[in-house]
Amino acid sequence: MSATLLKFFALFFMTLDHIYDYFPGSPLFFKWIGRISAPIFLFLSCESYRHTSKKIKYMIRLYISSLLMGIINFWSLSKYKDIPNNIFRTLLIAVLSYYIYDKIKEKKYKYFYVYTIWQLFAYIFMVCILQISKFNEEFIVRVVAPLLGSVFYVEGGLLFIILSLLFYIFHNRKLLLSLSFTGFAVTYTALFQFNILERTRNYLDRISGHILGEIFFFISVTILNIAPMNIYEHSLLYDNYVWMMLLSIPFILSYNGKRGIGMRYFFYLYYPLHLIILSIISFEFSVS
Repeated sequence: MSATLLKFFALFFMTLDHIYDYFPGSPLFFKWIGRISAPIFLFLSCESYRHTSKKIKYMIRLYISSLLMGIINFWSLSKYKDIPNNIFRTLLIAVLSYYIYDKIKEKKYKYFYVYTIWQLFAYIFMVCILQISKFNEEFIVRVVAPLLGSVFYVEGGLLFIILSLLFYIFHNRKLLLSLSFTGFAVTYTALFQFNILERTRNYLDRISGHILGEIFFFISVTILNIAPMNIYEHSLLYDNYVWMMLLSIPFILSYNGKRGIGMRYFFYLYYPLHLIILSIISFEFSVS
């Protein structure tokens, strides 16, 4: 299966996922099917990065797209139904992680140090302006974070970046790719199924008088993009169905290494446009 065909499958699965988000009462299996899309997009990002001879240009294109999408995210708050999605940010951070990984393999560690320092600066800067400025949190999260190329509140969190790196490292070893992906999905599912983050926060609260627990909660929300909440039982079908991302494995393994017909900019246009259209339709239905 070519990259183009894979991308169209991912777009279809993603659209079903977003239809469920914007239209209450949609079938739950739309969300199940939607779990397939993100891994495919992450896998294709590493393939695009590997095959392009213009890696910096590719990153710049993702950066501009993520910033424009961030502006759309913020604009939607005052217009129609909220659009919180920005996969371009996730893909940008993923591609940057490939770039840093390659530099580390070349023993050019300064790139890793510079990137880490920049991320720490961006993180501290946004936390500070959240506390002392008149900018609201949504503006910081949706516009300033993409502007700085920060991992702060990135869609999918650091976990998706880890998954993308696994795809990049094992791109030509299908068995290891499948095993590492399965291990990732099981671990991700376990975080919710066994309330690991919630239990960790409660433990830190007990030993520190809530100080460490609040710090852990803040890091979980902003970096992992997962909020430790109350402990409760999870259903693997109705609540904690993140494991269904493993259904993307047959699609990823079917990739034949060919680009296909390309249509590079179709995705860049389809992604924001379909979200805007769904937001408008959903809003009109809610007020009618």
